[in-house]
Amino acid sequence: MSVRYDLPWRAAKTPDAPALETPACTWTFAELFDLARRGAAHVRATAPQDDAPVGLLLDGDAEFAAWFHAIALAGRTVLPLNLRLTTRELAQQLADARVGWLLGKADDARLADLAEKVPGLRCEIAPKFGVLSAPHGAMPGESGSADRGTALAVLFTSGTSGRAKGACLTRANFLASAEAAADRLGPVVAQRWLACMPLFHVGGLSILMRSVRFGGPVRLLPRFDAAEVSDVLDGGDVAAVSLVPTMLSRLLSHREGRAAPPGLRVLLLGGAAAAPELLTRALAAGYPVCPTYGLTESCSQVATAAPPPVGAACALPMLPLRGTELRIDIAVIGNVITHIGLRRGEEGRKPDGVDAERCDMGEPARDTRQIADPVAAIVLKRARIDLVDHRAAPPLRLLRHCARSPLKLCAELNTKTVALR
Repeated sequence: MSVRYDLPWRAAKTPDAPALETPACTWTFAELFDLARRGAAHVRATAPQDDAPVGLLLDGDAEFAAWFHAIALAGRTVLPLNLRLTTRELAQQLADARVGWLLGKADDARLADLAEKVPGLRCEIAPKFGVLSAPHGAMPGESGSADRGTALAVLFTSGTSGRAKGACLTRANFLASAEAAADRLGPVVAQRWLACMPLFHVGGLSILMRSVRFGGPVRLLPRFDAAEVSDVLDGGDVAAVSLVPTMLSRLLSHREGRAAPPGLRVLLLGGAAAAPELLTRALAAGYPVCPTYGLTESCSQVATAAPPPVGAACALPMLPLRGTELRIDIAVIGNVITHIGLRRGEEGRKPDGVDAERCDMGEPARDTRQIADPVAAIVLKRARIDLVDHRAAPPLRLLRHCARSPLKLCAELNTKTVALR
């Protein structure tokens, strides 16, 4: 089964709608598509004719977004790279992904070093789109001929649990992630989103993919700056923003008790455990905090809370997104289970093979940052287990702290199962 790339379709559907907004320029979807086609023709004419990923080592600005789309339209897989990595770290990732061609910045002295360190690697300074000619024919990515299993991007994990690994994410993965986010967050996915997350990270890249899917503009900042983010939000036309807890803390400190900006409908908060006092401060100021837990391998979100009601004192529970199944393979939860809410009124009946009685299998975590926000896990597709400590962290950490027996939480998205260890 083939999967289309959304940019050509979006450019035809809403050509004059704003796609990317930066302090320097605003591009419509038609303009973004034109630039991407020019870049795609350059990739096809210049890059080695193989199926290896094309590396992208650029600032997270509008040109990064255009080159990402260009490489995809050329029918190639994109490897976005973190500019903050050392030459050695970059060389390792490029070698692991078997990249043969890398686009970088004119002032990046590491390009020459990388060409020497990585066998077969050619490095090129990314040309300005204005000097590139428009192609005469259609690019490979303009058709719907790409197989569901064809990789759109290779994104390296953070490496927090060991050596960073490249996750191959397909068009179908990004499509499933976007549709699931829309199902949970609602119409806000088609409205203006502030992107100040790194675009080499799945959380930042997913904002660009949702934009071409649903037609909402992206206000793009190449890096997070609390004062700049605050000013943009105060404009009142940004409906949603994605942040990590450190960013949210800095934003609240900068605003010094001022209420949440008008127009903000969703503040997606993930990437790390959030301290309970941070959530309390944000919600008290009126920020619509939606805690989320995800991972690179599952193409961003796995469990996300819906937008809270106005004036809510606490965030809503994180629930698995549509198309995502959370399974507890060894259901020894310790003393964190308060109840099982069975579907269809099946009270009094336990799911097969699950012992959900209260039990003390270990001491709860003393570090409040490691205690979980309410998370619902589907067990055998029939029951919901609520983790009831109202302090934020990914559920896996809670389970590891509260049970002596090893636990494995699996996330299944788009028929692909990933074990979180």
